[in-house]
Amino acid sequence: MHTFPLVVVTGNRVAAVFERRAQFIGPGDVPHPAEAWDFWTPAEWAALCPGWTILPLVDEQPPTVAGKRAVRRPLADWTVGADAVSVTYEPVDLTPAELAATLSVARVAKVAAINAERDRRLSVGAPYAGKRIEVSDKGRADLGGMVSAAILATSGAALWGEGYARGWIAMDNERVPLLTPLDGIALAGSVGDWYGLTMQHARDLKDAALAGDLTAVNELAGWPG
Repeated sequence: MHTFPLVVVTGNRVAAVFERRAQFIGPGDVPHPAEAWDFWTPAEWAALCPGWTILPLVDEQPPTVAGKRAVRRPLADWTVGADAVSVTYEPVDLTPAELAATLSVARVAKVAAINAERDRRLSVGAPYAGKRIEVSDKGRADLGGMVSAAILATSGAALWGEGYARGWIAMDNERVPLLTPLDGIALAGSVGDWYGLTMQHARDLKDAALAGDLTAVNELAGWPG
C-alpha cells in the first residue's frame, strides 16, 4: 500500500504526480485500476509498469521572504533523490497588487495587536499609590461622580462624606485613603491622565501602523507606566 502524494519517476525524471488513489495509464498506454496502489506487489509493478520508480513526494515551501512569494518550478526541475522527490520552488517578486494586499493584511493585524495590548493594559487598571484603579466605563463614571462631590466639598457647598473619605476601593479590594476632597481630586486626576495617555498612545501607534513602516511599530513599547 502506498501513501500519497506519490511521484512516478522514469529515467531519473518526474513523469507524473498522483495526489490520491486513482486509475492511471501505465507504459504502452495500458490502463490500470486504482486498486493497484493497494494490492500490487513490487514484482507486479516491475512487470506491469517497467521503468517506473514510485517515490513519495516532499513538498516543503521555503521560508517566507518579504516582498516575494514561492512559485513551484516545473516537474522537470524537481529534485529526484534515492528515497523521495522534492518539489523545487523559486522566489518571485510580488506584483504591486499583491504587495498592497499583503501590506493591508499586515496593517490590520498590527492594529488588532495594538488594540489587544491597549485593552490588556486597561483591564489591569491605572496605577496609583501602589494600587490599581478600575478604568472601565463604570469605573470612570464612578470617578467622575466622586470628583463632582469633591468639587462641591472644596467650595463648601457640601460635606466630604464618609462614603468617599473612607477611601477609594482599588481593584485588589483594598482602600486608597481619601481623607480630604483634594485627595479625591488627585486620585481622579492621576487616573484620568493615565487613561488618556494610554488611549492617545494607542491612537499614535495605530496611526503609524496605518501610514508608516510596520517594522518600526512596536505595540509593546511606549505605554504609560
